[in-house]
Amino acid sequence: MDYHYNYGGGASAGTIGLKDSNGKSVGTWTVTVRSDVYWDVKPNVVIGPGTYTVVDSDTSTWSQNNESNNQGMSIISGIWATRTTPIASASSTPVAVRVGDIKTGSKVQAATQSVDSSGGIVAVSKPGDPLDGFVIDVPSTAYSGNTTFKVSSAPITSQTFGSDITPISPMIYVDNGGAFADDLMYVRVPVKVPDGYFAMGFYYDPATKQLEGMPLLSTDADSVTVGAQHFSDFLSV
Repeated sequence: MDYHYNYGGGASAGTIGLKDSNGKSVGTWTVTVRSDVYWDVKPNVVIGPGTYTVVDSDTSTWSQNNESNNQGMSIISGIWATRTTPIASASSTPVAVRVGDIKTGSKVQAATQSVDSSGGIVAVSKPGDPLDGFVIDVPSTAYSGNTTFKVSSAPITSQTFGSDITPISPMIYVDNGGAFADDLMYVRVPVKVPDGYFAMGFYYDPATKQLEGMPLLSTDADSVTVGAQHFSDFLSV
């Protein structure tokens, strides 16, 4: 997804492409425009680890600011998967999606707060609670009406993903009635990131037992900030 706010004017449909670090094109796809400002594509391709460049066909309206280092704002999400054959194989090669169980203890309520159409901050101030310092920054463009957020967590007691993940937060639950936001919300998760580790946020689907990466916005020794337009079970690892 590329963001084309363009002073509120949005942009007509174009294309989004992806190139690897060698400049080789992974693909170029025609977008679907959502809410006038979001360019969405769902190419369903498998990419390996590495550094990639997003190629937008309309850079003049592609939103950017100082926080994005004056580079176009994009979100790329997918499913953590392991190929059964080398990356060099044909694109039709099947993938084996990583699945696993995450068990939790009892759920504890941390905060309940309502935000109106002008936006606002949902914050947990509860000394001693693992979510003390948790924040959801809801922009005025997220919801057209009043939305109530109920935040809770449960300790992670075991997981079967093995050494591939190291949970550094409890399982976090945010109930806002399932509403899908029209704009990205910033979610700060208080965690202690061990030296030498790189932390991220993941949705966890207990039905499919799959992890899905959340857009990583920033991280430091005491927190991970991710982007979200909807909520389901999630954690930091």
